[in-house]
Amino acid sequence: MPRIARSPQHRLYLKLTGTKLTVIHVRDNDYGGVYFTTTIEGADKADQQLSALLTALSSVPYHSTAYIHTSVQPLVALIRAETAWPRELKALLRRLDLTLRLGLFSRMDRFWQDMLTLIEAGQLPEPDGLNNHALYTYAVTDGLQTQMAGVLYGEGQLYLYAQQHAGEQLSPTELDAARWAFELVARGKTLELHHFHPKTPAFWDDTSTYLDAYPETKALAEQIGTLIEQKSLRYNLAAPEQNSPLRQAVKWVAGRALA
Repeated sequence: MPRIARSPQHRLYLKLTGTKLTVIHVRDNDYGGVYFTTTIEGADKADQQLSALLTALSSVPYHSTAYIHTSVQPLVALIRAETAWPRELKALLRRLDLTLRLGLFSRMDRFWQDMLTLIEAGQLPEPDGLNNHALYTYAVTDGLQTQMAGVLYGEGQLYLYAQQHAGEQLSPTELDAARWAFELVARGKTLELHHFHPKTPAFWDDTSTYLDAYPETKALAEQIGTLIEQKSLRYNLAAPEQNSPLRQAVKWVAGRALA
């Protein structure tokens, strides 16, 4: 029997505070997405809620299934009442060939919940100065395995990376997150690097001395160097932060995976 193609799935996490709409759009089974905040127009709350839903769905590609995760109860009720969908919603779904589904906000990954809250509250600061993206890294070990996490964001994009490594080395695993970030960003971009382990910044300040301390990272260092050269990338080391919400988020992701 021929296999039935499964339509791509997209998850839209959204908040609506007054006329302020905040959306994180993530492809299902992916660790990255786009985020945006915009002002919604409408004659009353019902019109504003419908406009918020239409705006969020407009970011989904053709022929996809869209899951809406939201704590806005009128939107939950609207999505559930399929037989009473407004003509504007039906027209958009038909034009883009979308299937609309309700996602459970209570089962939404805590990381994306936290990011949505930060973006909505304006607490996800855009990278400073000439930096295009910010990268936060953290690693934790139980003595046998080391779990690393990285969060990369900027220019309306947000990505999460989590990886487990054998052994108990913390700093080298943070460099693996840097390699991942350099692979993701576009040519000519500048990254602001926020590392947790105190020895990791030494890699960027004095690579030779760092490799003497961590010779096992030589191949990884070569990969990073090649990416920087081929893509004309630049980077800046950020000053240590103690109470950054991004720092706390990346620590939570790494700790959760190791538990």
